[in-house]
Amino acid sequence: MYKKLIVRAVRKSAHLSHKSSLKLSRYSKRVEHRATQIISGQKSLNVGAQRTTSIDELLLENLPQITPIKPMLPATGRKPTVTLLLPTVNKNLFFGGVATAIISASLLAKQKNFNLRVVATFKGGHADIKSFLAGNGIVFNGEIELLNISVVDNFNHRELDIHPEDIYMASAWPDAYVLELLPLKRKFVYLMQDYEPIFFSNSDERVLAEYTYANDNYVALCNTKLMYDHMLFMGHDNVKEGTWFEPAVSHQDKTSNKLNKNKKRMFVYARPRVKRNLYYNALMAIDDVFASGGLNPDEWEVFAAGQDDVPEIKLSSGITIKNLGKMSMGEYYDFTSTVDIALTPMMAPHPNYPTLELASVGAAVVTTKYNLKQDLSGYSKNIITTEPDYKSMSLGLIQASKMNEKTKLKNASTANINKNWIEALKGPIDKISKII
Repeated sequence: MYKKLIVRAVRKSAHLSHKSSLKLSRYSKRVEHRATQIISGQKSLNVGAQRTTSIDELLLENLPQITPIKPMLPATGRKPTVTLLLPTVNKNLFFGGVATAIISASLLAKQKNFNLRVVATFKGGHADIKSFLAGNGIVFNGEIELLNISVVDNFNHRELDIHPEDIYMASAWPDAYVLELLPLKRKFVYLMQDYEPIFFSNSDERVLAEYTYANDNYVALCNTKLMYDHMLFMGHDNVKEGTWFEPAVSHQDKTSNKLNKNKKRMFVYARPRVKRNLYYNALMAIDDVFASGGLNPDEWEVFAAGQDDVPEIKLSSGITIKNLGKMSMGEYYDFTSTVDIALTPMMAPHPNYPTLELASVGAAVVTTKYNLKQDLSGYSKNIITTEPDYKSMSLGLIQASKMNEKTKLKNASTANINKNWIEALKGPIDKISKII
């Protein structure tokens, strides 16, 4: 008891010290900023005066992602480019939507015989884009330039040279917003992979995200017919001029590899920071399916992946969900081929990539309905779509567990899921190229 009192006292002291340090740090930054303004003549040395800030400062502090880009003249003789804007360029994030954006931009550049520029607009990073493309079967012989004009790293030099023949592409609403401010000769390509206003509660960001859909200076390229239909359903008629594609999943020709396992394997797509992934309902569903006797906990092991800082979770049945974190692509491919059933909830209008990837290698996958997305069996009969509440997902897991291995492999072999990006994008890229 005495030892616990000491530990509590130490914890309280550390907590108060941490709070004091944070306050002191914030105060020091304000003092430094104010002193800099006084020295540069931006502010007067008037101690009693109320703080005044410009609208540019206020927006930079609170909405840095929409900081405008200053257009510059291109170098003499510069070849036109397809210029892809991404919030960050980091090889560790070359999954899902980021990978799709880079692949789409590169294939458009190949079609136009342009060079490719990939521009980090919010936070910089490093990546070997040519090698990444080669790993996806795309040989790009043109020049590839990686630029950093990010707000976080480089906001004082947020400049970009604009060639009149350049083609620009955005895949996130802040990048679409800043492209709309630039003097572009052509419409830009708006790669729509999710309905981004739902990322936010009722807020400035939600309004700004919706605003980018209302303009007429873009051509939409929607990731899945479901996404295209959802945009029209939400009243964004500008999307009609554009087109859509069904994505290709990459699994390096992996097929089911469930031999030499003592237990069946369940996987949950776990990203608590991505609210639409319904992390806590997913956990409750898994807990419920074992606690209720729907599945025998002695026969299963459960793994999570998608985010590094997720703790291992002990369920009421005694099973521990082991977190594999954010795996490399090779590790992910090897792992997916060992999965028997997967839970990949997504409260969004599109089928997420893990759903398609896991179904294509012979796992039974439970995902969730949203709006027009009610049934994904057209992609694969390995996909079971339920309501987003945990009880419905729990029942879906029981249904998935009843699929035998032979059925799942047959469903994988007859799935309507693309496996080649060049084939998946050829028609849509041709159409986009003609429109712009």
